[in-house]
Amino acid sequence: MNTQVADLWVAALRSGKYTQCKNHLCKLRPEGECHCALGVLCEVFLQQNPMNGVKRYEGTGYDKHGCHGRFVYFTCGSTLPDEVVSWAGLKTYDPLLEVRLCEEVKLKEITYLNDDMGFSFDKIANLIEAQKGSVL
Repeated sequence: MNTQVADLWVAALRSGKYTQCKNHLCKLRPEGECHCALGVLCEVFLQQNPMNGVKRYEGTGYDKHGCHGRFVYFTCGSTLPDEVVSWAGLKTYDPLLEVRLCEEVKLKEITYLNDDMGFSFDKIANLIEAQKGSVL
């Protein structure tokens, strides 16, 4: 991963500007937007490339989680778009991080850490920062 992009992503995750959510890059709730960890990277991309990014709202009506709809980046709502993958110097749409689980070190996707394991943005930021030269 591009280390400068990693630093920007880590700073954004720690900024307190973003509310964390699951299963989508960005959702709209009555209290405002919320993002998964990958959605925060998409926001960093848009900030750094204001003329090259596309963020579009898809209203769906309120669902059982109080979500009124979602935003998509380029054409993606749940995984990183090609443009963000390339810009960030990643090898995959869902980057892998080393995590110690049950006394074993395993490679896990960031969406798994965010959505299934409930890792906070701060915890994900710590992992990215420690592994930024090797984030896959």
